[in-house]
Amino acid sequence: MDTKRKALLIITLLLAIVITGALLFYGCGKDKEELVPSTLPEETTTTAPQLASTTTSTAPELASTTTSTAPELTSTTITFPTTTSSTTTTTTTSTTTTTAGEQFTGETPSDHGGGIGADFNAIAVDSNNKPHISFADWNSGNLYYTAKTNGTWTLEAVDDSMTVGSDEDNSIAVDTNDNNKIHISYHDKWGNKGLRHAYTDSPFDLEYAQDTSGNIWEGAHNSIAIGSDSTIHIAYLYRTISGPHEVRYVSGTSGSGPWTNVTTIENLANGYGEISMALDGSNYPHISYYYWGSGPEYDLKYAYKDGTGWHIETVEATANVGKYNSITLDSSGYPHISYYNDTSDDLKYAYKDGGGWHTETVDSTNDVGRYNSIARDSSNTIYIVYKDVTSDDFKYAYGSAGSWTTDVLTTEGGNFSSIVVDNENKIHFSYTNWDGDLRYIKKNW
Repeated sequence: MDTKRKALLIITLLLAIVITGALLFYGCGKDKEELVPSTLPEETTTTAPQLASTTTSTAPELASTTTSTAPELTSTTITFPTTTSSTTTTTTTSTTTTTAGEQFTGETPSDHGGGIGADFNAIAVDSNNKPHISFADWNSGNLYYTAKTNGTWTLEAVDDSMTVGSDEDNSIAVDTNDNNKIHISYHDKWGNKGLRHAYTDSPFDLEYAQDTSGNIWEGAHNSIAIGSDSTIHIAYLYRTISGPHEVRYVSGTSGSGPWTNVTTIENLANGYGEISMALDGSNYPHISYYYWGSGPEYDLKYAYKDGTGWHIETVEATANVGKYNSITLDSSGYPHISYYNDTSDDLKYAYKDGGGWHTETVDSTNDVGRYNSIARDSSNTIYIVYKDVTSDDFKYAYGSAGSWTTDVLTTEGGNFSSIVVDNENKIHFSYTNWDGDLRYIKKNW
C-alpha cells in the first residue's frame, strides 16, 4: 500500500473515532440532563381543611363504676334577660348514665354562653316534684330564678338592680300550701345592704325583710323556710364594720316587709360564717351556724326555738369546725348537720338524739367537705353533696350514722352546690362549674 493511501486510511479512522466519541459524549450528557434537571420542581403538599370553629359548653362527666368515661351532657344557650318580668324558655337535652348502679340525669338550665355567669345557687322542689333554682350572676350582679316545666327550663331575672353579691348566699323555698309559690331570700350587697325577700309565681315581687343603710350588712348569709301556715322564716347574719356581729332570725308574711319581730340569737366576735335553717312540724326554727368567737373559737353551734323560747347548744368545738354547715330534720324532729372541718379538711356529720349530740367523719380522703348541702328522704336516709377540692370533683355521700357510702357525682370542677329530696325520694342536685354554667343533676330510681 502506498504512502498516500496509508495516510488517508489513518485519517479516516481518526475521524471515525472522533465522531463516535462525540456521539457517545452527547448521548450521555443528554441522559444526565434528563435525570438531574438544572432546576428542581417545587414540592407539592396537601393541607387538610380547617374545621369550622364553634362555641360549646362542656358538660360534666358523670362518675361511673362501669365505664371509664361518661357521656357528655348537652347544654343550651339562654338569652340574657333584661327586666324582672322577662322570661326566656329553652329546651335542654338530657343524658342518662349509670353511676354506682343508679341512674342520673344531667342538664344545663343556664349556660354562661348566654351571658350569665352562675355562682351561688340553691335548689327546692314543689309538691309536683318540679325543681326550682335560684342563683346569683357574677357577670351582672343580678339574681336569677329557673324552673323546669314539661321538659323546658324557664329563666327569669328576679332582681336586675345589679346590686346582688354573687359570692353571698341566696336561699329558696316553696310554699306547697299556697299554690307552690316561690320565696327567695338574698342580700342586697351593693345596694342598701339589706336582707331582701322575693316572692310570687312570675314576675317576682320584691321587698326588704330587713332594711338597713350605711356600713351594715344584713343578710350576707341567709336561709329561708316556709311554715305550714305560709309564714316566711329567715335566719341570717347581721354584721357591721366595727361590730356588732349577730346571728339573727326574723319572720313575716309576703308584702308586709320590713318585718319587725327580729330576734338576735347570739353575738359573734366576727361577722363571717355560714348559716342554715329548717322548720319542725310545729313550725319552730332550728338553725346551725359557724361561731367565730373572740377566743378565738371556731365552733359549730345550733339554736332552736320551742314553746319556752330560744336555746343554744355547742355541737363541736374541738377544732376549726362548722364552716359550710347545712341542716335538716328527721321525721322525729331531731337535727342532722353536715359541715367542714377546716383543721383536718374533712367532711363531718353531726346528729342529735335522746342521748345528745354525736359527731363523726364522713369523708377524709383529700380536702373534702366544702360547699356541702344536706337532705334526707322519707326513711331518714341522709344525703350530702360536697366538694373535693383536691380532685376538683363534686361528691355525694348517703347513709346514716356509722355507715356511709361516698361516690363522685361529677368530675367537672366548680363551686357552690345544693341538694333536695322530693316526695318520691328522688334526689336533685344543683351546682355551678368554673365556666359559670348552672348544672342540674337528678338521681332516678
